[in-house]
Amino acid sequence: MCAAQAPEFDTKMTCLRLRMPFRGNQPYRITMAVNKAWADGSISTDPQGFGPTRMTFIGNLWAPLRRSPNARWFQPLVKIETPEGGDFRVQALEMRLTDPAHNVFVGEFVPVSDGTGFLFVNDVLLPEWTDALFAVANQIVHPFTREPSPFTHDFYKNNEGTASLWITQCPGEPGLSCGSPGPVIRREGRSLEKE
Repeated sequence: MCAAQAPEFDTKMTCLRLRMPFRGNQPYRITMAVNKAWADGSISTDPQGFGPTRMTFIGNLWAPLRRSPNARWFQPLVKIETPEGGDFRVQALEMRLTDPAHNVFVGEFVPVSDGTGFLFVNDVLLPEWTDALFAVANQIVHPFTREPSPFTHDFYKNNEGTASLWITQCPGEPGLSCGSPGPVIRREGRSLEKE
């Protein structure tokens, strides 16, 4: 179940439903202003994500089960689901740091079809029925640790970080990129203003 459009994107969300409808073959720009630093457990990161050399050995064993095995850990992903439902495509966003002083990142994508958009970071999300298997693992591990049982189907629970989010449909002919991100973007509280 996806969260409804929220005032800011939280990396703990397994998915965020984006309010605007998307048109196929039309370029869009997503701007993120990081409000709270991003981290996957103890690994600090940002909207550009990180590669396998920064992930733990155990974490990399789970890598093939990420929502997009070809994208980096924590890289933002956009899923466009067709109006009929069922059919969808997930695209990784290549985020660029456009304003280092204010932690503003920009990425572009072109949906292949019309539909509803969803946003999430690339992490492992297993079916809820696997919690029964993890409950057994937790019973085995718990006597040897003083910490709460660590295993769950939801690998998003250890994520940290938030960002304000702006989505714009780029002008011009369908299929073309958005071009330059424009003037320097400056964050004032939770809004963006052009200088």
